[in-house]
Amino acid sequence: MGVRTDPMGVITDDARHSRLSRLASRLSEGGTHARASITHLKSKQRSFPSIDAMLSQIGFGCYTAVLVLALSLAQMAMSLNTNLLSFLMPCAGAAFQVDITAYGTLGTIYNTASYFATPIFGAIADSRGRRTAVVLSVVIMGVAGGGAATSQSWLALCLWMGLMGVGLGGVMVPFDLLSEVAPPKQRGAVLNLTNWFWCAGSILVLVAAWFSVGSLAPGFPPSSWEPWRVLVLMVVTPVLFALVLTPALVESPHWLVEQGRCDEAMAVLEKIARLNCRPPISGDAGLGDSLLTARLSARPSAGLRDSLLDLVADDGADADVGAGAGGVTARLDPGAVRLSRLSQGVSMSARANHERAAATPAERAARLCLKPLGLGGAVDILAEPALRQRALTHWLLWLIAGFGWAGTVYFQTFILGNNGSGSDDAGDAGSGPTNASSAFACDFDYTAQLPVLASELPGTLLVQLVVDSPRGPFGLWGGRRGVQICAFTVLATSSATMALGVGVIGSTAVTVLAALSRFSLAAGNSAMWIAAPEMYPTRVRGLGANTAFLFNVMGCIPASNWVYSGLPGWLIGAVIAAANLSVAMIASFLPETAGIGFDEDH
Repeated sequence: MGVRTDPMGVITDDARHSRLSRLASRLSEGGTHARASITHLKSKQRSFPSIDAMLSQIGFGCYTAVLVLALSLAQMAMSLNTNLLSFLMPCAGAAFQVDITAYGTLGTIYNTASYFATPIFGAIADSRGRRTAVVLSVVIMGVAGGGAATSQSWLALCLWMGLMGVGLGGVMVPFDLLSEVAPPKQRGAVLNLTNWFWCAGSILVLVAAWFSVGSLAPGFPPSSWEPWRVLVLMVVTPVLFALVLTPALVESPHWLVEQGRCDEAMAVLEKIARLNCRPPISGDAGLGDSLLTARLSARPSAGLRDSLLDLVADDGADADVGAGAGGVTARLDPGAVRLSRLSQGVSMSARANHERAAATPAERAARLCLKPLGLGGAVDILAEPALRQRALTHWLLWLIAGFGWAGTVYFQTFILGNNGSGSDDAGDAGSGPTNASSAFACDFDYTAQLPVLASELPGTLLVQLVVDSPRGPFGLWGGRRGVQICAFTVLATSSATMALGVGVIGSTAVTVLAALSRFSLAAGNSAMWIAAPEMYPTRVRGLGANTAFLFNVMGCIPASNWVYSGLPGWLIGAVIAAANLSVAMIASFLPETAGIGFDEDH
């Protein structure tokens, strides 16, 4: 039976009331208490504000800034490590005297490990909490960074960077957590603050390389502290700072409510308000003791009928449903009590349980197999038509964007290297990186690359100004979708022209186009990351967004081998440009999510 929804797939109030009425009649055999429970929940429709409303009331303060710093340092790891690889592959490869065609192996192992770890971190975020997943990810990356810096062989370095890739599998979760504690109307601007750290990470890696393996290096004994080892230690330092700040993290109030842990959600909101120097929210919000108390059972598979009948299963022990403040003690499935939905009838999670109860045998079998792995949410995503279509389109975008992003970073590093910008076989329309020149192994034009990387800063500033405000024809001059479409189109054009090389358009033009490409890359990726957690409802946000990142990593895997394939440079650049243009086209099929509330089960 269909349900009336708005364009984002959110169930409307009329449809919600209609469904509640149908449920009341269908559950008549459950007795008057079950029907009274529904009536009572409906009566609460406007009694309590939503979590989003309370986060808006709290606003942005000192503690929110600390959360942004801690989560930005954790999320910064992807920028650090991908840019690190562009220097580490040739520099460490030359130090261990491996063939240049094997350089890409390091990037392949790193990205493959991240590929397999990503859905696991998504499942951990949805089942154990966002904070747990973030801390685990940061710890793994810190340990792996220390191990990589002390590797005594190419194989050991590959294994340690593989472990680094495992930790990187959780890099999307800080974005999820920050999106769930940010005020909805300013969410884009708050999330974009992390992208400033992304840009800083790109510049930090270049400066670290300049002072370690480049011309500014003071010199280190090659037998003990080879320059590339110093580079790894310098790059892993921000991750260690993130580890120090993890005790300051709080759990997502949206996730806590989805788990039925309403009291803990209120405690988190009160803590954020207090540390942000805002007035207490309990009195104004009208929650406190009058909030329905949930006594949770451990039956995640129960359908809506069982969940509602559980409300009155203990007649002797539980107070009457209309008894007033504190007068209800209910047993609901984990996730069936959502704080932001107490005022709007039966919870969205209960409706999801009802839909799961009506699943086909194949869907039930898939859920049975995936549940022990914490991946049952994947079935929920694919079982709902509107969510499935949005998720598959979103995942395809991230898959192609991964190849375009990593390919752009690796290829620009090569083409702006000393051999890339000056030789006949590298930066022109001739061949890509080959064994022809051992000097390329660890030799770069840092003065050319610094302004190119610095061009990410104005790209991030542009997003900061327009990402929360769709405007212009078809909303193309702002918002999440508009920024992606415009930025990736410019990126494709500039990177394709740059691929013609120095021999065709000159070194100055290559540098200018590289800067424009990096500007567009920063803007497009910033908007893409901001929109990711907004594409999914809270119950599957961790898994949905992390699966998008999984596809992104999948796209990154072949990028290093493609750039170091020895094929003509124009062909390498043309394929990367085509990937970026495809991302712009796919983005046009996704909804605009600027200002969307997380209280809606969109």
